Amino acid sequence: MSGMPVDASGAAVTLVWSPVMIRMTEVGENVDALDVVGVSLRRWYVMVPVLLIAAVVGYGLAERQKPVYTAYAAYGLVYTHGNQVSPGARDPRSDNPLFGGDATLLSEALQSDLLSSAAQQSLGKADTSGVAPGETDTGTRYTVFQPQNTQSYLIQAWGESSDDVRTVVDDVLKQTGPRVEAIQDRAGAPAVSQYTTFTTAATQVNELPPQSKLKLIVALGGIGLLTGAALSILVERVLTRRRREAEGEGGAKHVAATEPAGDEPHAATATDEARDARAHEAAAAATDEADDESLDVAEPDVDEDDAASGGSDRDRTFSGGRARQLSR
Repeated sequence: MSGMPVDASGAAVTLVWSPVMIRMTEVGENVDALDVVGVSLRRWYVMVPVLLIAAVVGYGLAERQKPVYTAYAAYGLVYTHGNQVSPGARDPRSDNPLFGGDATLLSEALQSDLLSSAAQQSLGKADTSGVAPGETDTGTRYTVFQPQNTQSYLIQAWGESSDDVRTVVDDVLKQTGPRVEAIQDRAGAPAVSQYTTFTTAATQVNELPPQSKLKLIVALGGIGLLTGAALSILVERVLTRRRREAEGEGGAKHVAATEPAGDEPHAATATDEARDARAHEAAAAATDEADDESLDVAEPDVDEDDAASGGSDRDRTFSGGRARQLSR
């Protein structure tokens, strides 16, 4: 298993891809698409409520959608004292500290002034936004930016009221002239060297296309499908683990019921030894009784000399059980 990732316990794990999930599972417990479908169908009572909830939420959000409007206008900086510029004469714009061959520095100064918090509060409205729907809210009420490859600056606002967004853009556009003049006055630029603003695009209001209700419901349905599948797998594993624990406890109880408890095995061993001793004694007694019954008493052998002497010194011999009894 070289090259295979391992978890903290050292068990090898593998990355499993399925159409409904990407998850890390231990080797031997991989879950593929068919497994997920099977579990979801088997635990339908988990999947169906989740899908119904997702569908209801999607439908509710689709019905609550409100139209969104955007308004925009454009302006640029122009020099209106062209009659003061003559060939061979000194350019009056050179007396403007914010003029560096063009109006770039002045344009950036005006943009920063319009985007300041004070300007946002005074010119914007609470129901308007400086970001498009779906983007991260920055807390602004309108925005001012310079599109690429243009010399104009765009003023734009979004909101649920067409009148509000138009009003905001109009107010900001009207403030561009007085504010750029005030900036140049603070810099000490003579009046003949100052720039002014010119509206390059009048205010326009457009309604943004609403989000498709069907797409919204389908998207939330997909989320519900993923959630239902995950919950189904979780319920399946919990129930399986409980069933295995119950089977393990039942088997343990059965084994405990069939085995003697405590010191009973030692007691049984002592009982067996006593029983064997009694059986051995009984067998020995039975053998002795049999020997007594089959006692063979031999007749004494009389010698001729003994007969002549009257048998006073006769020898008697015994055999069998009788001999054993006498030896005792």
